[in-house]
Amino acid sequence: MDLIPPKLFDRLKLHEGIWFAESSGKISYPDDGNDACYQVEEHSFWFQHRNKCILALVERHLPKDGVFMDVGGGNGFVAKAVQDAGYSVVLVEPFQAGCVNARKRGVNHVVSGVANTQNFPENSIDAIGIFDVLEHIEDRPAFLAELRRLLKPRGKLFITVPAYDFLWSQEDLLAGHYLRYTRKGLMADLQTARFKSIFSSYFFSWLVLPILFFRALPHALGSKEVGEVQKDHAKGSAAQKALSFEISRIGKHKMVASGSSVIGVFTKEINR
Repeated sequence: MDLIPPKLFDRLKLHEGIWFAESSGKISYPDDGNDACYQVEEHSFWFQHRNKCILALVERHLPKDGVFMDVGGGNGFVAKAVQDAGYSVVLVEPFQAGCVNARKRGVNHVVSGVANTQNFPENSIDAIGIFDVLEHIEDRPAFLAELRRLLKPRGKLFITVPAYDFLWSQEDLLAGHYLRYTRKGLMADLQTARFKSIFSSYFFSWLVLPILFFRALPHALGSKEVGEVQKDHAKGSAAQKALSFEISRIGKHKMVASGSSVIGVFTKEINR
């Protein structure tokens, strides 16, 4: 049952199945980024494993009657998985290519624009997800402040970001990243933005060394070459099996000591 209140869309305009909102702010992302991801998501061990880890936290912390907003959700790969798990989901994506792809994928509620209190009512959302989004935002404090205003008191913020500066490579530059995080660095930024940490962990533990040796070190030595996207994301049973232990650990709030990404869930503080 869809539990999204109609008033959530009062400030938006509907056209051909997509709601349109005001867009503002600088987002560093390649023009063809959504279409490139759309070609690999369904068969990518990386996107599939990330979805499973995200769902392990969402299903632990969000009641089925909660409204979930996937901000910067691209082609709706995460949004569709959360929707299929029984939640009412709104995808908010600034690039229209992603919005069109998300509708084709079957996401019910798609908004072309940005998530702020100009477009949506304050204190209206039960949970927000930003999955590999924060590293693309130049003014991160302002972005997090808007998300905080949208969340209901004690609303949840779910997040993933790439990890470790020493894994910086040409792929980060091409993807439009401003930084990579440590777990403690992410917690510090969210605390400054008045979010309280519930749980955070590294994940993609087995990818640290391959990224270091095949991406980061060549980049540090001056190489401008990038990997083949289709090959890097190819589905492999070995990769799936090697990473599967992380899903259970994260769902039980047991940390993974190291990994090429960070995942976390935070709650909106109401006493500051």
